[in-house]
Amino acid sequence: MSFNVSPLELLDDQFAEAVLATLKKIGVDPHFLLLEITEGVMIQDLALVGGVMDRLRGAGIRFALDDYGCGYSDLSMLRKLPISVLKIDRSLLVDAENDRAARVILRNVLSLCRKLGIRSICEGAETAAQLEFLRKIRCDSVQGFAFGRPAPMKEVEKLLRSPRAR
Repeated sequence: MSFNVSPLELLDDQFAEAVLATLKKIGVDPHFLLLEITEGVMIQDLALVGGVMDRLRGAGIRFALDDYGCGYSDLSMLRKLPISVLKIDRSLLVDAENDRAARVILRNVLSLCRKLGIRSICEGAETAAQLEFLRKIRCDSVQGFAFGRPAPMKEVEKLLRSPRAR
């Protein structure tokens, strides 16, 4: 399971205990939880955020740094915080089609993830050409409309039950 976490939540020193208590109450193993955060929250109070994240990571919860590459993108966050997954913003992929510099940056961000043991997810893939490019540069996972558009729950259930989904 993956959830976005707001900046205010990570700046609350009671957040970790509330998350752990909720997981215990509903009977979910913390290892199944991935909390997605954005960099902006960490700039405010790195020590407090790091402490909350360390407490949750110690219980088995993983963290994803979301929208990487669309704003501040401080490389030191990959070293200072317990990040398991880096979600690369779609803007790098879209720009990579026509911009050599964007391709170089994307390749090197993925290489850095591999070397640091951080799983990579590229957001916003919409075409077969983008999927092929991401495969060639060894992106771990991909999200985007190339796999399907948002649909009503009944259509998603039908798709998941089809033989093609297995």
